[in-house]
Amino acid sequence: TDWLRLWLEENCTLPVNTLQARLNQEISRAVLIKYGGLSDESEKSFGTAFNFEQHPFYESNALAKAEYADQRIKAQSTINRWLANMLFTRKVAIQERVTANNVTNMRIRLDYCKMLHGLMTGSDVTLIFTDEIPFYIRQMRSYGRAKIGTRAVVQTAPGSKLGLRTQVALAVHPNRGVLHDVTCPPEYLSRSQMKSGGWKQQWNQGTFVSFMNGLLTKLADTIDEERRKKHDILGTRDMFIILDGAPEHGRGAMSQIFELGSYKRLKEQLAVTGKRIDFLKNPPISPMLNLTEYYNRTLRGISQQFLDKPENQRVMLMPPKGEAIRSRLQVLQEAIQFG
Repeated sequence: TDWLRLWLEENCTLPVNTLQARLNQEISRAVLIKYGGLSDESEKSFGTAFNFEQHPFYESNALAKAEYADQRIKAQSTINRWLANMLFTRKVAIQERVTANNVTNMRIRLDYCKMLHGLMTGSDVTLIFTDEIPFYIRQMRSYGRAKIGTRAVVQTAPGSKLGLRTQVALAVHPNRGVLHDVTCPPEYLSRSQMKSGGWKQQWNQGTFVSFMNGLLTKLADTIDEERRKKHDILGTRDMFIILDGAPEHGRGAMSQIFELGSYKRLKEQLAVTGKRIDFLKNPPISPMLNLTEYYNRTLRGISQQFLDKPENQRVMLMPPKGEAIRSRLQVLQEAIQFG
């Protein structure tokens, strides 16, 4: 019940099935630790995601498997009963605007910085920052010039719908720069693919996992190359990949990542030198702590220079008839590649 209270204090809108899954994960973690089934130190930490239902250790240890089967929460009604006993009731959620520098966020941010500082002080580590940046057809600069007494008005292309979002994902190393990038434009879906047909943005949990697979593969290839040249750097340091709290980065995505061949390969490479790979979550509303944000800002600025060219402005404002959205998206992708 202490875990339930902690999770609901952090996010009061968590559904019962999520609470059930989190409880079962911690129960499984406790059972596996008891029987020595967790060799990865990162999986022993409270709250970290891992494959708790079908953990390989359960196949080789019948006692541990039986104990987890006996202790796991089998019905959501159990959670509902516990919440009722704790005087938690279901209510309409009231939205409260969160500011970046309220007391809670500043405390979380400080604890996170202390944790990172401890990691970096104790030994050499590799920090890899990841983030996504959206690009829209209706993109413009925030400031303009006009005579005193008149407004700075600029014409923009129509289309502010999220479905027309082109998502760019970046993975950045402090010294090596951009390690991996993916551009994910929207796709046109016919009526057979989508009820009403039309353009739909394609960045989701599946494309995020694909992006991470590409990043992990590049990291593993780099370690192999460095070891062939007898200049091993990445493979001799603990590696931490930093994510934000986007919905696509949730437990479902992390479970898929842990099953990727690229993740297992990288994990084995680091284990040779006694090192590990782990994932960290950036504090909420803390873009200043994510190095990728500075790359995002630069990318957006350079891309805007490309869009400001007269020939590109003509396409954005007066595209070919019948190909308006497709033409604008093409120019937008060219701007991103230019950046």
